[in-house]
Amino acid sequence: MQSLIKELGLEKGLKEAKVYTVFDELVGTRITNLVIRKYISNRKLVIHLKSSIARGELMMIRNELTAEINRKLGEQAIDGIILS
Repeated sequence: MQSLIKELGLEKGLKEAKVYTVFDELVGTRITNLVIRKYISNRKLVIHLKSSIARGELMMIRNELTAEINRKLGEQAIDGIILS
């Protein structure tokens, strides 16, 4: 199965989906509902939010979120989180 995923070039997309899922689980539905867009660029998880208050809250814990996402995935999936 793993080799088929690799052959089809789906590895990157699956890894990104896992990062998004873990992020959503960690921050909960209140914050997840305020997310406008999320994507990964240069190994950074970029999150665009509707609320400056939510952005401020996440800014304070973004290093912990990064570490927890990587821990839950069992690899260094992202190097950091950018909030805007």
